[in-house]
Amino acid sequence: MLFTPSNHNTDVCKVVIKVTGIRSNAGDIKYGVYPNQKSFEDDKPMLEKAIGKANIKDGTVQGDIYLTPGQYGIALVDDENNNGKMDFGFILPDEGFGFSNYYHSSFSLSRPPLKKFAFTAIAGQTVYVTCKVKYM
Repeated sequence: MLFTPSNHNTDVCKVVIKVTGIRSNAGDIKYGVYPNQKSFEDDKPMLEKAIGKANIKDGTVQGDIYLTPGQYGIALVDDENNNGKMDFGFILPDEGFGFSNYYHSSFSLSRPPLKKFAFTAIAGQTVYVTCKVKYM
């Protein structure tokens, strides 16, 4: 679950999301937070957010969220034209994509299982997650 930050709330975890490898400042980074494999397979994130690219520096932007303790995965798209979806050419994606603490190094279009990009949110702690964007 998502919670708003509080200076005294030790029941939530701050998650700092660093997105690297961004090729342009056009559009936004759109991402979803998934609490389990089923929500990822069904493309039903528990939370959807965007990170603007106005402050991009050396292909990197950062944002943060607050989550209750648990295991989660983040999947993102570099929505360069801000149309809210991944755009495809003939077969391959025209826009970049990425996952929390996992780089999809193959040219396969199959999505990795959530366990490959899952991280653990721990109450009262800050967790740092890096998502490296891949372009085909």
